[in-house]
Amino acid sequence: MKWFYKNSLLSLGTSLLCLSGCSSGCFAQQVVPTVPTTNLAILAQNSTSTESQTNPPPSSSNVPAISATSSGGLSDQQKASLRELGIPILFPAYVPDGFQVSQIVTNSCRTATATGSCRDGLSSYSIVYKNAQSNCLIMNAIGGGVGGGASDFIFRTGTPLLGAVEILFGTVDPRHGGKLPTTEQLTASQSDLYSFPVRLVASTGSTRSPNYNIDAGDGKYYRTTYGCSQNTSITPAELEKVLQSLVILN
Repeated sequence: MKWFYKNSLLSLGTSLLCLSGCSSGCFAQQVVPTVPTTNLAILAQNSTSTESQTNPPPSSSNVPAISATSSGGLSDQQKASLRELGIPILFPAYVPDGFQVSQIVTNSCRTATATGSCRDGLSSYSIVYKNAQSNCLIMNAIGGGVGGGASDFIFRTGTPLLGAVEILFGTVDPRHGGKLPTTEQLTASQSDLYSFPVRLVASTGSTRSPNYNIDAGDGKYYRTTYGCSQNTSITPAELEKVLQSLVILN
């Protein structure tokens, strides 16, 4: 289970500021296969193998070229609130059709009177995107170490800002977890779909980086906190595209 990661978010909830939109101990080190969606044919050929497979992360030429001028659906007020946190603000320049910003949640740790959870002294935030079916896509920034468990399926992809990122999904079973997904699984919506939180590859000036991740939001925490429904629209391949579109708010 993602108990530590989810509890990290839960500990923030009682002291976070919500702004309405206008329109997660650590995992043990493990060898994780790299499966860029640009090379799904190779995955299909090897998906019957039970042995661990590792490919180099995709080069920057394989990462979709997405404009950094996008506002990510954030209002000027929301962007101003995020800038006040004193950490690099990442948001996706691309989200799937039908998803819009529902709310943002911020927890500032810049003052001596900060009352929220300030792990490593870092502020945190969540940007919640929703569609008409209440499916969610949630961009998180979390201070401190996160993790706790493993998912049934896992693969690694390359991103411009976060480097190699692990994408996980499926029922947690520590005895049989960490399997390589099939091509069909990568292109179908999956339960408990999220990326493992990681820091920026390079720090931005003197600003320290929290851990960033994106979650499809169908876990109990997100259903209770944000009214998210069971994921029926976000596929692992789509989550990979969102991760690769991440830009830094100027």
